[in-house]
Amino acid sequence: MKSKYKFVFTLLAVYLLSLGSALADSALVIGIEDCTLLDGNGGIEVAAGSGVTVSANSSNGNVMHTCSADVTPPDSGRSAIFNIDNTGLWCGLDDGSGGNAAITEDWHQVVSRSGKAKMVCHFRN
Repeated sequence: MKSKYKFVFTLLAVYLLSLGSALADSALVIGIEDCTLLDGNGGIEVAAGSGVTVSANSSNGNVMHTCSADVTPPDSGRSAIFNIDNTGLWCGLDDGSGGNAAITEDWHQVVSRSGKAKMVCHFRN
């Protein structure tokens, strides 16, 4: 029974990865030295250069990728919180090969009143 679930999960993972370029149009992406994230008003913003920090932490086979950058602050004057539930967007990991190396629904992003953004994407193994 356990191998049946592994097989189904593997098929699902292959299917989702095959959507790479289609999802790239509807995904926030953490790259090697840059990332595509949301500004404080929910608009897409590409962050690159010296102000961007991209990092990864791993434990128990799970990997957490983080991108921190300065973005346009929220017009509301309050911090903004984004995730799959309020945006419908996925988080993708770009390993430099030209497509998304992995995608996940398990992500969140906070943008402070001053425009400091931190996006965290969790990839489970």
